[in-house]
Amino acid sequence: MAASVWQSHFFATICQLVVYNDSKLARFTPMANPNWINKLKTRWGVTSDWQVFIILIVFACTGFSVLYLKKFLLPLIGVTPETSGWIRFLASIFVILPIYQVVLLVYGFIFGQFTFFWNFEKRFFGRLFGRKSPKSESESSENQNTSQSSK
Repeated sequence: MAASVWQSHFFATICQLVVYNDSKLARFTPMANPNWINKLKTRWGVTSDWQVFIILIVFACTGFSVLYLKKFLLPLIGVTPETSGWIRFLASIFVILPIYQVVLLVYGFIFGQFTFFWNFEKRFFGRLFGRKSPKSESESSENQNTSQSSK
């Protein structure tokens, strides 16, 4: 469900509706200079629009592949459509989440973005298990130094 919300938001963000003044025809066209790409480049620490595009393609391929694999993997562990919703949900989380991470790294390798996705995985699991990333630790030490010097 979360993937479909993200995908619909992504599609709405990529395209803008261009309405011609003389006629009431409308068509979708790509945005000329999308600001969201620059925000992603800054957030992810990448340098080119092309790299952002490749990363988004990797996320899309991973999502579709995992959804495809899910219908084969869950019955292998005994989860069927007749199984309780809570059990299906928990099985999906505990089975699909690790598989998603592995498939993400595989697609990242195929598309030449393995380093980015390896660092992405490290940050994800650090947040998942409550560990601070090295970046946030250095920021917190800078904040402590600043507060000590101002006293």
